[in-house]
Amino acid sequence: MVERLRARYPAVASRLIVTGQPPYPNAKVYSLDRMLESARYDLIVMADSDVRVTGGMLAAMAAEFADGGLALRPAHTARFPEGVSGPRSRRWG
Repeated sequence: MVERLRARYPAVASRLIVTGQPPYPNAKVYSLDRMLESARYDLIVMADSDVRVTGGMLAAMAAEFADGGLALRPAHTARFPEGVSGPRSRRWG
């Protein structure tokens, strides 16, 4: 499925990272750690599958970090544009 998606959108830079078996109990944390090692940029946005967003989400999140004074922002404290919601369709903002 991932390879079909990559083929459908060849202009979008993407990589498939296969992590294998985790050496410790939390597989999600292990996978995130492997992805962070491969990151190409300073700003990294992660979201679970139960997060619903609009097209403006990434721009809104990047604006939170624009002044250089913020290093980490839990999503539930951020102000996002209309249409961005989180777990179980709870709206953030």
